[in-house]
Amino acid sequence: MKRKGILLTAILFVTIMTNAQTNYLTIDKDVRLPKDSIENISLIKNLNDFLLSIKEDKGVENWVVPEEKIETQILIDEIQSFAGNDTINYKPYLISLEAFSDRTSYSAQIAYISLDSSQPLHALFEFIVHKKDENFLFSSPLIRNTRNWHTKTDGHLVFYYQNKNTEDVVNQHIKYIKEYDNMLNVTTKTEYYFCDDCESLTQVLRMAGILYKINYNGLTWNGISFVVNDKILLLQTQRQSRKSIVDPHYLFHFRADMATPENNNYYMVCAGANVYSGCWGMNWQEIKTLFKEKMFENKKQNWLQLYFDRHNFGESRAEYLFVTTFINGLLIEKAEKEQGFHAVKKLLASGDMYKDKDAFFKILEEITGINEKNFNKKVGKLINDSMRSI
Repeated sequence: MKRKGILLTAILFVTIMTNAQTNYLTIDKDVRLPKDSIENISLIKNLNDFLLSIKEDKGVENWVVPEEKIETQILIDEIQSFAGNDTINYKPYLISLEAFSDRTSYSAQIAYISLDSSQPLHALFEFIVHKKDENFLFSSPLIRNTRNWHTKTDGHLVFYYQNKNTEDVVNQHIKYIKEYDNMLNVTTKTEYYFCDDCESLTQVLRMAGILYKINYNGLTWNGISFVVNDKILLLQTQRQSRKSIVDPHYLFHFRADMATPENNNYYMVCAGANVYSGCWGMNWQEIKTLFKEKMFENKKQNWLQLYFDRHNFGESRAEYLFVTTFINGLLIEKAEKEQGFHAVKKLLASGDMYKDKDAFFKILEEITGINEKNFNKKVGKLINDSMRSI
């Protein structure tokens, strides 16, 4: 009876393993699976069903550790961005399974291979596998990787930072973000992760469980943000965590983008950042002075043409300052002075002025009285009046 029981268990194991592989997940032959056959069967079946639920976008929440739902959603969203593709077939492979010292959880690495592409490896993810009763749940490694970090919370802002020296950077973020969020009426919960050991974007992504994804290959960003269930998570590199002075221009940009996600006008938002935060180490008054030196000698400029040509009057191509954003800064000042900041928010959300010029000018005229026909005359007067105070 004992030999027959062992044989039946082995047959059951092979059957489930085969089903898991042919159903969706394939197990690499060199993966060291748990020695306990029951645990082995359960783990592989649960992992297969979890990955299948991501692909089908059905019942995923049943497989995720509840306390780590937000962090894990980052990986789920990244997989769903390609796994449901109708034209390219992506196949998940379990290529590594390592038990942690507690023997109740594992690190699982899942490779997604394209069966229809000249670049087979599309992505590689790490999940933490947690044993729960006779089954398994899954999570991102982000919380595990940051469990010993420092934490600071201020209202809807939460900061996780690896090095105590980063606290000054955190305090600067809090100061500026609270000021801008109050102006823009932003209340979105935002979590920052400052990784002092992460020298590159690749290392930051690994911290969250994205070991490789072809979309991010070769990028040299200082960090990356993910929007999950009305919460934003920002993962920052060493270059951000060790900054002595935080860039308020960038922070205004980021918070204004959050306040106007649908009809964001990039060049108006950038102008707002110039007015309220400065740019390239200059405050708004200093930007006005530079404009006067570079652009005001010829008082008969075609401002409409320079506006849409994005003429650069900055000190260099690297430290650019566009006539576009300068004029927008004056328009923002005018709107706030005459109608209050709610009018500024309408300008920030005035859409893409290049793709839909008519819609943009309709909003601009409604708020400032300036349209395409009277642009040169009225903007010229606005510039003249501004230059008198310098």
